[in-house]
Parts: sequence; structure tokens; C-alpha cells
Amino acid sequence: IPFITPKSSHDFFDLCKKIGPPSRIMRWCCTVFKTGPIGKKFNDLVKTASILTFYGIRHSESNRRSNYEEITDSPKIAQQTVASPIIEWIDGDIWLYILSHGLDFNEAYRYGFTRVGCWCCPSNSLWSFYLTRVYYPELSEPWRDYLIDFAYEIGKDDAEDYIDDGKWKARQGGQGLKQSQKTLVFDRA
Repeated sequence: IPFITPKSSHDFFDLCKKIGPPSRIMRWCCTVFKTGPIGKKFNDLVKTASILTFYGIRHSESNRRSNYEEITDSPKIAQQTVASPIIEWIDGDIWLYILSHGLDFNEAYRYGFTRVGCWCCPSNSLWSFYLTRVYYPELSEPWRDYLIDFAYEIGKDDAEDYIDDGKWKARQGGQGLKQSQKTLVFDRA
């Protein structure tokens, strides 16, 4: 199976309302919507064999990724071996390859995005959030409204600045959780 589209039984906004928005420190969304469903799908496909997956990550994308190996066992999905064949490429290499081979690419790059992933990711730059507000207001406006409401709930007097300056991305621990909320159980691989 060359491509797998994982599905989660959870709704992103519902989970945000229950446990607060994801942050750079607490990126629960990756487990719930990405590695959890992928791991479950892999487990359904094979019980003992390893699955080779190819990542398009590169050392030049971030300090954290600069230390990644070209081939490694996944730290999150037991039966996954990860190969990153373009790990040494820089942005220019990527664009030369795409354009010289006439490949399709995500339209968001034409709008000025330097990376395309989850549009509401707390790891996105302020530039990406700005572009999302300009080009995808149907996504960004409800998200920003939610974040502002959340900021007020956790006692931020400067809620709009707290959101627009990206300070919400650094949330840690249980800040924003209500005492009466029930413990959530996520399906894990």
C-alpha cells in the first residue's frame, strides 16, 4: 500500500474545547490526528513486520531536524522504519527538482508559505498565520476566535495580543483545563 490516509474519530475543535489548544510543548494533535491513526493502521496491516515509510523532512527545516538521521526506527510507531532520502536537500534543491520535473505542488506555496502542513500548527511561524488569515479566512477566523476566547478563559487581559503575538503557542501543563473535565482516553497504536 503506497499511501495511507489515516482517519481519527476525534474532532479537532471539540478536543481543543476539552483540553485546550495544542502548543509547541504539548502537541497532542500530532498523536491524535497523525501518529496515532497511522500507527493503528500499520498495526492493522501487519502485526510483526516492519513498514518502511519515506519522509520529506530535511536538516535545513529546523534546529531539531538538523540532528535527524537519514534512516531510523520511528520513536512513536513501533513497526515503522523511516527513510529520509532528501534530508540533505535545501529549499533550492526542492524547487529545482519540482520545477525541472514539472511536478504539481501545493497552491499555498504560490501565496508565500514556506512550509505547508497543518494550517493551525503551533509550530507555524507568525508569517504562516498571517498568510492563513489573508488567503484562508474560512479556516483562520474560527480558529483565532476560539484562541481569543481561550485566552480570556485562562485570564489573559490582553487576549488578542496574546494570540496575535503567538504567545499561546508556549502553553504548558494543564493551563486552561477546567477542574470538572473528565480524563480523555486517546486510541494509541
